[in-house]
Amino acid sequence: MLLLVSYGAVYDSFFMLLGPILAERLPLEPFDGIFLFAYYLPALLMGGLVGKISKKFGKKNTAVFGLLICSLIISTMFLFENPLILIIIVFLSSCFISLLIPVVQSIFANLHDVPQAKKEVQELGDFFSNFGYGPLFAGAIAENFGSIATFSVLGGRGICFPLLF
Repeated sequence: MLLLVSYGAVYDSFFMLLGPILAERLPLEPFDGIFLFAYYLPALLMGGLVGKISKKFGKKNTAVFGLLICSLIISTMFLFENPLILIIIVFLSSCFISLLIPVVQSIFANLHDVPQAKKEVQELGDFFSNFGYGPLFAGAIAENFGSIATFSVLGGRGICFPLLF
């Protein structure tokens, strides 16, 4: 489950770092913000469904399935140049990552009896999203391959994680 926490944090850090840059480069004036809107909206829309889905399929299965489908969708970004298709890809992948993050957080919310484990989970998330692996990895790939290809690499990396479960 710690791998799922790290992937969720890396996914967020990729969008925090590269989302605004890519949004400015897409020819969508005056709707430049729609790219980031497509990333944030699914969290709001899926919020009410996550509990029902995780009760039906189990928390671990919901998290792993959300990760796999999100990764499959976002890994196709390099195939398209049309900004509207890219926005649809971001929206759909965000719908499925919106299954992962709340479910994993609910699993670790039960760690209140184990303060050391809770602290380790928080530190892991902070490392991967704020000042560690996520921003460095995103910046290095974007510098060499471009912003769109960076999201595809993120998806390819995410496809590998469900194989570990």
